[in-house]
Amino acid sequence: MKTKKILALLISGVFATTMASQGAVITMPSGLSAGDQYRLVFVTSTTTTATSTDINTYNTFVNNLAITAGLDTIAGTVEGSTTWTAIGSTSSVNAIDNTSTTGAGTGIGIYLLNDTAIATSYTDLWDDSIATPLNVDELGASYGNEIVWTGSKSNGLNEGILTLGNTLVNFGQTNSTVGSWMDRNIAFDGTQNRRLYAMSGILTVPEPSSTALLGLGGLALMLRRKRS
Repeated sequence: MKTKKILALLISGVFATTMASQGAVITMPSGLSAGDQYRLVFVTSTTTTATSTDINTYNTFVNNLAITAGLDTIAGTVEGSTTWTAIGSTSSVNAIDNTSTTGAGTGIGIYLLNDTAIATSYTDLWDDSIATPLNVDELGASYGNEIVWTGSKSNGLNEGILTLGNTLVNFGQTNSTVGSWMDRNIAFDGTQNRRLYAMSGILTVPEPSSTALLGLGGLALMLRRKRS
């Protein structure tokens, strides 16, 4: 194993936790039109170990946090609700597959919970960089430099012997917009407590309701009568 990966165990205290700042949670990004699809992401407000080889352990962890924060319901979307999955890899499941982001995902933007896009599509998400750090949690708090268990490469594939559930686990950092947001290329002891990234399912901006359209039509008719 690379020396730098082993040395990571000795320097785990180097990355200082920063105080979080609270903001409003936004689940419908601005600038979208009816029919547009999008997904949401957050970094967890609490931490967990990375000792389980079962990806469902991590999915359950992030989804339960989302439920507690009321993010299982996404008001104003066609779907109305969503299930959250971990952006992470075990030896048998890649992050790109666990989050169902294997396709091009053209037009499906990926947003923080503060109305900020980190990627314009699935391809953009896994191209070794993101537009802004993934540093907002499910409660709307933002962080500086936090360590996040990923077990993954920056392309969403698993990091070999450094996946979730191994003795040493690869991690990402919440202050990064380059590949190290997912893949720091060093590893920590998986028994440590660190954060996870989470992603929602696909959400869709609804078409204007028929009731709303009828209301607008009635208003237009009243205005025409007033003018005549």
